[in-house]
Amino acid sequence: MIATIKDYLLTVLVRAIIGYVLFLFFLLVIFVGYIVISDWASAVNFITGLTDNGFAKIVVWLPLVFSLFKADARASNETKKFYKQTEHFFEMYDTTGGKW
Repeated sequence: MIATIKDYLLTVLVRAIIGYVLFLFFLLVIFVGYIVISDWASAVNFITGLTDNGFAKIVVWLPLVFSLFKADARASNETKKFYKQTEHFFEMYDTTGGKW
């Protein structure tokens, strides 16, 4: 039992680290792009305004929250059944004949 909990917490820690590294990489790409498109002062003002934003404080916690859950590569039978029902539901009400 303890070994399972330890393995889970280690997996969560690794996923969180990978998530934050990717998050920082995307922020760095946006920052460099902002410097290229605009100038340094505008980029610093943009990042300063972003860090003072309340929504950004929530977004910072998302990699940690996402690391707590495992995304299965294979869908369960209930998920496949739900997708099939949804697909048939939209086919039933499709008035364009599948041409969007």
